Amino acid sequence: MLVPDETGTVKAGDKTYPWNTWADVLSPKEGTEVLATYDDQFYKGKACAITRKYGKGSVTYIGVESKDGTLERDLVRTVYANAGVVIENLPKGVLIEWRDGFYVGVNYTDDSVIIPIPESAKILIGENPLAPAQAVVWK
Repeated sequence: MLVPDETGTVKAGDKTYPWNTWADVLSPKEGTEVLATYDDQFYKGKACAITRKYGKGSVTYIGVESKDGTLERDLVRTVYANAGVVIENLPKGVLIEWRDGFYVGVNYTDDSVIIPIPESAKILIGENPLAPAQAVVWK
């Protein structure tokens, strides 16, 4: 951790991200891809996010917490894209989860949002567009 008023930076691809909360210094083994490195401070040049193919998938570890979560979001999107997983581009604060055979959409924003619910789905609880602080459940 850095002291509260100090901020470090992380480099992933051509982007730089600020961090402050926690920082694991990783020592990747051979065959492991480094996704991000520290860009300054004592940690400069050390790995902070890695991924490695494992079986039919991969294992990814992000050992730093960015100030706004953008680094983590970008890295997870990269992992999903590399795996061929379709990614919804939902606004920050809007979540969709699969739970026990049902989809659940939750809106933690101040604005109504349209949730991408397939036309063939049946909404069981809630409405779409989804109002602030509301949930919708469909199957």
